[in-house]
Amino acid sequence: MARTIAVGVALFLAFLVIRAPAGLIRVFVPEDAPVGLFELDGTLWHGAGDLVAGGQRVGRLGWSFRPVTLLSAGAGYDLTLTGDQLDLSGRVKAGPGGTTTTLNGEIGAPFVNVWLAPYYIELSGTFMLEDVRTEATGLRLDDVSGSLSWDGGPISYRLSGKLYRSTLPPLFAALGPGSVATVYARGDATPLLHAALLENGFARFGVTKYLTRMLGNPWPGGDPDHAVVLEVEEQVF
Repeated sequence: MARTIAVGVALFLAFLVIRAPAGLIRVFVPEDAPVGLFELDGTLWHGAGDLVAGGQRVGRLGWSFRPVTLLSAGAGYDLTLTGDQLDLSGRVKAGPGGTTTTLNGEIGAPFVNVWLAPYYIELSGTFMLEDVRTEATGLRLDDVSGSLSWDGGPISYRLSGKLYRSTLPPLFAALGPGSVATVYARGDATPLLHAALLENGFARFGVTKYLTRMLGNPWPGGDPDHAVVLEVEEQVF
């Protein structure tokens, strides 16, 4: 009799776990987190929700649990993120050694421009992600790799209160090793932009003289094209 009750309780608990609603995700997300999920549907294992970051709706995030990841002492999900000018798919796996993610897909410039608006920058075109892989421990980004490219086109930006317009060729970012990236024009070995995510939660961007020339507003002085002539930092988290 006791064994029958124990089996029944175990089955009941298993049913509760399997049917755990997606709304339970909010229990694991701190109230002061920079991202949130709303309008949740489904369960913890297969569901969807509206992803919001920095007060802006990013898109509809869908997830599906991958049981095979349990064999390597981790928990993994297949992910999709879709929205206006946004179509991404990938995987995430969390385990004792940290979290790894892989992303593929497209991001339209109008989506990116929402985040660039505070800096008075507006782009056109499409960004392509191919096997962009990140490895992180907690909030620290340990490594990034893969391919990130932009098909180029018109760009406008404001500098010292004046509006400038230019056109850039197709660009690509060399990702890693570590948490750095370097941007180049297709077929050109001279860097245009250096980026790095720092351990203090800030992102650092360095603009080279070559990029200022390419934008039609060359930096004065005798610095070589590859020299960083303007550097800024922005808090990410």
